[in-house]
This record gives sequence, C-alpha cells and structure tokens, in this order.
Amino acid sequence: MSKEKETLLQESMEPQQREGQTETEHSGAQGETPCDRVCGEENALPENHRPVHRWKKPVWIGVLTVAAALVLCYAGLCVAAGMSKTVASGVYVLDVDMGGLSREQAAQRWEQEQAALLERTTVSLTAGEETLSQVTLQQMGASAAAEAAVDAAWNVTHDNIFLGGWYLLYGWLADIHVQPQWTVDSGTMRRCAKELSEQTCIPAKDGAWRLDESKSDGFYVTCAADGYRIDPAQLMTSLRTALEQGDLSPVSCSYQSLAGKPLDLDALHQEICAEGISAMYDKATGGLTEERLGVEFDLTEAKALLEQAEPGVELEIPATITRPKVTKEELEEVLFRDELGSYTTYVSGSWGRIRNVEIAADSINYWVLNPGESFSYNEGIGPTTAANGYHPAPSYVGGKTVDDYGGGVCQVSSTLYYATLLANLEIVTRYCHQYAPSYIPFGCDATVYEYPIDFVFRNNTDYPIRIVTSWYGYNLTVTIQGTKVDDSYVEMVTSIEGEYPYEVIYREVDNLAPGVEVVEQDPYTGYTVYAWRYVYAGDGTLISSNLESVSNYESRDMIIKVGKKLPPKPAPEPAPAPKPAPAGGA
Repeated sequence: MSKEKETLLQESMEPQQREGQTETEHSGAQGETPCDRVCGEENALPENHRPVHRWKKPVWIGVLTVAAALVLCYAGLCVAAGMSKTVASGVYVLDVDMGGLSREQAAQRWEQEQAALLERTTVSLTAGEETLSQVTLQQMGASAAAEAAVDAAWNVTHDNIFLGGWYLLYGWLADIHVQPQWTVDSGTMRRCAKELSEQTCIPAKDGAWRLDESKSDGFYVTCAADGYRIDPAQLMTSLRTALEQGDLSPVSCSYQSLAGKPLDLDALHQEICAEGISAMYDKATGGLTEERLGVEFDLTEAKALLEQAEPGVELEIPATITRPKVTKEELEEVLFRDELGSYTTYVSGSWGRIRNVEIAADSINYWVLNPGESFSYNEGIGPTTAANGYHPAPSYVGGKTVDDYGGGVCQVSSTLYYATLLANLEIVTRYCHQYAPSYIPFGCDATVYEYPIDFVFRNNTDYPIRIVTSWYGYNLTVTIQGTKVDDSYVEMVTSIEGEYPYEVIYREVDNLAPGVEVVEQDPYTGYTVYAWRYVYAGDGTLISSNLESVSNYESRDMIIKVGKKLPPKPAPEPAPAPKPAPAGGA
C-alpha cells in the first residue's frame, strides 16, 4: 500500500477512535465499515494490511450499568420522598418556608405567618401596559386554612411517587413555590372590587366654567372629556378566578366608558351675561341675597374657541367682568351697623294731630331701601283717610287753616327729610311748606299732600339703609341706619335771603260786642331761605359744599275780627228856658 493510501485510511479511522464510537455505530447502510469503503475504492488491500475489527463490550456494559444505577438512585429518591415525614427541602407556600417541617410544624408556621403574608402579597391590576393599582390578598378577602397550606407543601413530593423524587432533588438545588387552596369572603371581595373601581376611576370631565378673581378681561372654560371606570363585577370575577387557579400574575381589567357632559354655552351666556349686582337685603325673608358678577362675552367667538380645543383642556374666553361692590359675606358683617343721620322734633297741637304723627311714623318704621332704590313718603304712609286710622287735624288748604284728615303728617316727612340730609342721601323730590314751620329750621322741611306734592329720596350708598322711627314723650326721632365707609359727616347751614312781613287787617263783624277784637287768622312772615349741605371729613376738612334748596315761604296777614261800634246817640235837645215871673207890687 502506498503511503498516501495508508494516510487516508488512518485519517478515516482517527475521528471514530477519538470520539469513542464503536464500529457498528458508524457502519453504513449496507453494514460496511469506513475501512471497507476506503479499501473498496482502491480495490482490495492485502490481507495482512486489513484492520482488525473487535466489539467494545466494556463500553456498553458501563453505559447500562450507569443507567441502571441512575434508575435505582431515582427510585430510591422517589421512595425516600414518599416515605418522608417532613416537607421536602426548598418548598415554600408562597414565601413561607415549609421545608424540613412536619405537618404539625408546617401548620403552626402557617398560622403564625398567614396574616403578614396576606398583607404583603399583592396582585397588580393592569390596563394595557399601564399598572393601575395593586391589591393585597387580605384586601381581597382571601385566606387559607392551615390544612390547605400544609397539603400544598406536602403534596409536592408525596402526591405522585414518580415525580416525588424529582421534586425532592430539585428542592435541593432551587426553591419550589406553591399556593394553597384559597377561600374567599365574597362580601369582602365585592367591597374590594368596588373600592378599586372607584380608586382607579378616570372620571369624566363635564364642561365647566370658572372665574379668576384677579381677571377682569376673561373667564375660563373646561372642555368636556370622557372618562373610564373599571367594571367592579368583572374585576371581582377576574380576581376570584385568579385565586382559584393559583395565578397571582397581573389581572387585566376592562373599562366602562363614562361620558362627559358638554358645556352649554348658549345657556351659560343667558345665565351669566348681566350687570353685576351686589348682595342685598331680601325684604320678603329678612335675609340677604347672593351677589352676582357682571359678565359680557361674544357667544360666537366662544363657541369657535371651544370647538377647536382638546377634550379636558381649560381655555380662556375673552370677556368683560364687573364685580359686585358688596358680597353677601361682607354685608352680613356691616348690615345696618351705623347711624348715618338722625333728627328729633317736638310734636304739639291737637290730639288728632299728635295721633296722626304717631300713625305716620309707625307706617315707615323699619322701612328698608337697597342700593339705588327710592322712597316715596306718600306711598310709605298710604292715603291719610279715616279708614287708615287718621284723624281730622289743622292743615293748610288754599292758604287757610282747616281741619283735614292726616293733618300733622308733614312733621314726620320734615323730620325724615332732615335726617336724610344729615345721612348725605340723594334728594329726588322735595317741596317746602306754604308757610315757614315752627318745629324745624327754615329751609329743612318737606311738605306732602296729594300727587305730585311728595317727598322722595334715594339710597345712593353701596349698602342697604333702614328708616327707624321712635317716639318718646312728645318727641319724634327719625334715624337712618346703614353702613359708613368713612368718617365724613354733614352739617346743614341755612340763610334767610329775603323777608316779607305780614300786615294786620281788622275786619268788623256784627257778632262781636262793639270794640271787641278776636284773631281770625294767625300771621306768618314770608321768607326766602337758602339751605347749604356741607360735607366734612372726620378731621374737619371740608369735602364739599352744595346749595341744597331754595325755600320760598309766603307771608300771611293777620286778620283780626272787631265788633262794630254802635252809632253815636243824638245830643238831647236843650230844655226851654223858664219864663220870668211877672212883677208884682205891694
């Protein structure tokens, strides 16, 4: 054989020898050896150069021996596992180590550690790839009896004799975690599912609006957005199923859609677009009304902005905002707190006149005026008729003093007028008397009669005011109560710019004794009176001075009735002179 062929033969055999493989394992389909194949290609080799083939019986015997030994060892493990009186090493019920414990010891350990285990063992709730929340076994109402926990650990190596050996061996190398048969309290799990649903809820956003106290050029609108909520019934079913299957992997949740209610801009425009109104006194209830902001905005522009905005986004709507001067909270603290002005007059005259003054004063007592409201005295006291309780009393009618129902009510209106002047209120309508009154300074009275002779004033403050009348003896006091915002005060100054004296007129009458005089009409001097309203700051600094009124009082002559004098008696005729006696002689 040539050296090349010999080398080829060695190369073909060396791999088989290195790998320890038998000739039969590498024989061809026809039972040929590689050597035969090579030799066949080069015709036949000489006999003395052919390789000698021997079966390697010790290798097969070794393999079978090892396999038998392994089987016997595994069988021994299975028997050992099945015969063991303890839980296999490395066996945990969740994370409670039960390895090496007897059933009694395992039950005791479970009783000791179950509560803490239930608190620390959690199940995650997911939606897609997002983790929404976690819930503990305790919160779900899950628990396991000690016997169930021990059975779960015990059965790892004792339940199946053929697998027991494998788990016994595996437990020496790694931990084996099992779960017991769980018991679930349905009521607790139902409450848990409901709470989780509420906690993980993504609430829907209804369209809304709000005002920023610092802004006067706009307000904010929130666009409606839908929300989602976990279905509590489905969640309860999923959690229960996971426990029954011993699967504490994350639980996927399904959502219920929650629709957000869009903001009705038309209704909002109608609701809030108005002038700002301060809190006021509610005359019907005696309480206070809520203040209201004044808002004005372009509805078309607002709708366009809202349509372009993303759901849930808050955007600004341009608007003009006017805020009330007085809020309800502020008004509650200062309502009728201060005396704005007060005046007292002395009431005299007939019984009917005094009663009329009392009735009129009672009619306007505790009359309330909110800011901007006006008060008509004639409306306040009502018709001065007998049906309303008024009495006949002296009154001026056509320049004459006559008894008329309601005579004297002008003293109440005049006292009220002076109080409103001192309160620095706005006078709308005022008339002076025909003749200068005696119970109040000239120029500071206010007469009333039938329309249009009325006294009207307006509450020009930012707070409600109240008329309060009181009667002490024969003194009538009228007070204006309200809220002072500064320490200013008013003084009234009057000056007589013209004076018109009256004349005394005697009128002879037949029904008086001759020369007897009786005053038929009291006299009044006429005046032109200017009244000035001076407003001072608390430190006495003059703030303003205004001519309040010009009052023209007429004069009225004094009329005296005089009894006519009797005509003079005619002088008696003189008696005739006596005749002389005749002369005689003697």
